[in-house]
Amino acid sequence: MIECYMSVVNIGLLFGGGFGDYTEQESYGTQKYLVKYVVDVSFFLIVKIILYNILFGIIIDTFAQLREQKNFMDRDKKNICFICSLDRFIFDKESEGGFTRHISKDHNLWQYVYYIVHLQSKDSSEFTGIESYVASLYQFANISWLPRTRALCLNTSHEDEEDEEIKHMREEVKAKSEVIGQFTQRIQKLEAKILADKKK
Repeated sequence: MIECYMSVVNIGLLFGGGFGDYTEQESYGTQKYLVKYVVDVSFFLIVKIILYNILFGIIIDTFAQLREQKNFMDRDKKNICFICSLDRFIFDKESEGGFTRHISKDHNLWQYVYYIVHLQSKDSSEFTGIESYVASLYQFANISWLPRTRALCLNTSHEDEEDEEIKHMREEVKAKSEVIGQFTQRIQKLEAKILADKKK
């Protein structure tokens, strides 16, 4: 039985028409012809067409997924800062030197790696305050010490805008407090007038 199975698989997959190319021809109209016809056609349809296409489809889909993952990772490396997770567009628009300068100077990945290596090679009794803080967070895989969604080169450009907004808000609060003061004075005058009318 195993020899029969091995022969069918071996010969059926090697020949273009399936197992029917290997077997001898039968004369039309006999019972052997019908059996051979059903076996040959079913082997061709099930194995050569359906199973081959399923197998090739799985292989092609797998390679397509791997290619898509690689393209996503390449785009991510080229357009997003590994340290602060901010997009290239923000740095190109709002900082001097753009994204390239940012990842090579401000948030150079290797400088952070060297810092971790420095902490691991240094005696913990000689840590400064910042070093002991970062070492304790790193020990528990806590990355809150990294500047996530923050960058100094962006803060300088936003500080002027924030100062203007704060100044504008203070002016609005001052104007509204003056209006409230005027209403308070009118209410006090009305209260005094009502009390004077009651006494009469």
